[in-house]
Amino acid sequence: MAACEAEVVPPDGEEEEEEEEEEEEEEELPERVSVATWSIGTSAYTKAVALAGAVQDSSGMRVIVEGVASDFARVESLRMGDIELLYTSTSTTFLATDGLFDFEPLAKDYGPLPLRLVWGGEMANMGLIVRGDSGITTPADLEGKRIAFLAGGGPDDLPQLAYLAYANLTEDDITRLVYPWYTQGVEAVKDGNCDAAYGNPSAAYCLELEASPHGMGLVEVAAPEKSAEAAAGWERLQSIARWLYPKSITGLPGCRDKTVDISCTATGWFAYPFLDDNVAYAVAKGIHEGYDGFKDVHPDLPNWTLESSLNVWKVSGAPLHPGTIQYLKDAGIWTDELEALQEELLQAEKDRIAAWEEETGREYRYP
Repeated sequence: MAACEAEVVPPDGEEEEEEEEEEEEEEELPERVSVATWSIGTSAYTKAVALAGAVQDSSGMRVIVEGVASDFARVESLRMGDIELLYTSTSTTFLATDGLFDFEPLAKDYGPLPLRLVWGGEMANMGLIVRGDSGITTPADLEGKRIAFLAGGGPDDLPQLAYLAYANLTEDDITRLVYPWYTQGVEAVKDGNCDAAYGNPSAAYCLELEASPHGMGLVEVAAPEKSAEAAAGWERLQSIARWLYPKSITGLPGCRDKTVDISCTATGWFAYPFLDDNVAYAVAKGIHEGYDGFKDVHPDLPNWTLESSLNVWKVSGAPLHPGTIQYLKDAGIWTDELEALQEELLQAEKDRIAAWEEETGREYRYP
């Protein structure tokens, strides 16, 4: 059969045209791109490597994962063009687009950051972790207790303060203890030197607490639909940390045999609008269609489904990248409802830009 095909002579010029088309297709994607995420050794870095592998296997494009210590440094690397993609949580993207804390000087100089979601990830479990026999089950129980905060403060303080606000408490009602990272805070809880620490119940450090003589518990924040009191609590919580959302979990440390209401934050791969559409398309395609190849690498990765991706987008505040939209259209997933949401998010960005221009008297030119 191969010999017969080899004997077919194409019309004059057709073979050259086909070769040129193949060369153009090969040139559509760069040889490599980089994605920045949390530092090496974190669960986020592990997940990023697995996801990058799926994109690389699908597209042939090499995806380099770079561990970067701080939120600001990751976003600045993206702005400067040192990297093409950013794997982070919506806590970072909201602070960046709103120009808060470390991002305030950047926003004043350049205006709102025009981030685009390339692919949404999981609604990552995050909450206040306590000893299982501590008697601390709700935010109201935190009054007078010792709570872990991260060194450096600023935006890293907000989740703990938000949990306090849920119960109409403030920092004046607790004792603040400072630790270098989440791991040390949970270790202090295990050792009895601290009463509550913010962290991810899926993380390895929680397995150690769970296995200790005191076990592990979680501070529950009842979902807003459960009562008017809970709805008011969530309104106060999100007024401080608007990137936290309600989530019910079970089968994890602190809730092996029951369901508890905690908080979560959305994660995803972000970029600027000027990221090549073909690269965004390849990332979306690689993660969506490579699910079976990476889902068993980390306990959080089974949550990287299409449904979760769209849910992340709906709460991220960021419009989708055009390349991602094209992939969803080609896959038959795009709908009029999703188009309406995209237009709404783009308009919100235009409104932020207009407000910045009015405040500064300058024309928006970004990047």
